[in-house]
Amino acid sequence: MAAISLDNAIERARLRLGLGSMIPAQAWRVQRIDYPDKTYCLIVFGDGHSAKHVATVDGESGEVTMSAEIEGTEPQLSVDADQALKKAGLKKGQAELVWRPCRISLSPLQPFWQVRSETQTVYVDQQGVVWKSLEPAGPGG
Repeated sequence: MAAISLDNAIERARLRLGLGSMIPAQAWRVQRIDYPDKTYCLIVFGDGHSAKHVATVDGESGEVTMSAEIEGTEPQLSVDADQALKKAGLKKGQAELVWRPCRISLSPLQPFWQVRSETQTVYVDQQGVVWKSLEPAGPGG
């Protein structure tokens, strides 16, 4: 099955959430680290700091799998790929938006960046913190 386009994912989420076409939307494809053959689309409705809704759409089926209303005080993705690359400090690194449940993020609504070079992989969260590994999300905070 072919991957759903970001535009199609936006329209499916817009329809499911009952949002009009005048509300701006942004979309990103997110790779699941724990299921390498799975992706989803993260859709944010609203302008930057005034985002009001966020949703995830399965990357193949197009099913809206999660949604939430949010208070827009910070962008949903406050670190972009270029910022993640700079924070990671790896030579010739490549950044990809990823997610799996771990200490960095327990929610698919909060993906993080995987930055890879030829010899290293690090992760950058939406606060700009660089993680050398993905620690399990276990008890004890």
